Parts: sequence; C-alpha cells; structure tokens
Amino acid sequence: MIKKHAYLLQMNTELNDEEKSIANRGLIRSKKAQKDLKNCLFFISGFYTPFKDNSESTPEEIFKIRATLRIFRDKNIENFNNFKMSAFYLLECLEYFSTDVQTIAIVNSFNSYIDELEDLVNKFSDLFSDLKSKDFIKKSIEYLDKIKSKIDDVLDMLDNRINKHIKENMLSINWRDELAATLNKTIKDRVPILLELEKKQNK
Repeated sequence: MIKKHAYLLQMNTELNDEEKSIANRGLIRSKKAQKDLKNCLFFISGFYTPFKDNSESTPEEIFKIRATLRIFRDKNIENFNNFKMSAFYLLECLEYFSTDVQTIAIVNSFNSYIDELEDLVNKFSDLFSDLKSKDFIKKSIEYLDKIKSKIDDVLDMLDNRINKHIKENMLSINWRDELAATLNKTIKDRVPILLELEKKQNK
C-alpha cells in the first residue's frame, strides 16, 4: 500500500516530487478516460440516427436485423468497459489524496456518475433480450438519449472538475504554463513598452 501524507482539510502546501508524479499520472489518465468516453459517444451516435429514422419499424423488421443489433449491443458494452478501466486507473491516482476533502468529494461524485452511466447502459442492453417487443425502438431511443446526456455530464466533470483540480490545486499549472508547454518554450515576462521608454529617458 502506498503511504499517503496527511492533509488536514485541504491541500494548501506544495506537493513533493512523489505526489507531483502521481498527480501528473492522474492528469494523463483523466485524458485517457475522456478519450475512451468520447469513443463511446461516437459509437452510440452512429447508431442513434438509424434508430430515430426507423422509429416506425415493425417488430418483424427489427427481428430480421437481430444479429447486427446484438453486435452493436456487445460493442457498446465493450466500449463502456474500456472507459471504466481508464476511470479505475484515474481514481487510483486521485484516491492517493483521499484525505483532502475537495479530492474525496470529486472522487465520490465521479463514482456516482459512473454508477449512473453503467446502470443506463445495462438497462439499454436488457432491451435486446426481447427484440420482438413493440416498444423496442421507442425505449432504445429513450435510453440512448439518457446515455448520451450522462456521457456529456461525465465528460464535463472530467474536463471542468477533475482536470482543473489536478492542474490548479495539485500541480499549480496555469494557462501560461500550458501555452508554454504547447509552444515548447518558456514565455518570459515582458516589460510594457511605455516603461521601457521611461527607463531610457531617465538614463
């Protein structure tokens, strides 16, 4: 078990090298989780339009393409499980800081979001056990709408809460640091031109 340093109420001291390494790893894993979840959304969106466009299909017509539908169901589950694995590794990093109240609040919220998303994916998958149901398309569209909405919520949390928390509160990264890293150079503070002219006049 990794030994954790004790934080009283919040992280108000600079992290040591080991902690920064774990926080950096968490940021990388958060971006991996975002990528995997966007893949889930992209895959679902590819099937969403055909479901909507064929909402009046009969149970007999649906049953004829059962093999394709079950492939879609299985791939959807596989994609979601890939995301869950990425989320697990992200939480592993975040839970290192589990004595920080803000971090543990984020962990608890993230866990709840994943539970809710998993519940929706499972309920959607259960619909495929009765492809002859007259409500199959209608219920499928309803669950796909809910899944897409929940994915948007999780993506927003990853971007605006988890990534932001790691950058600002753990690694003290600001927008200038990110831009400097993108440009692969350090952005130096520049003296305003009026101050430069004033200095020259006073010489």
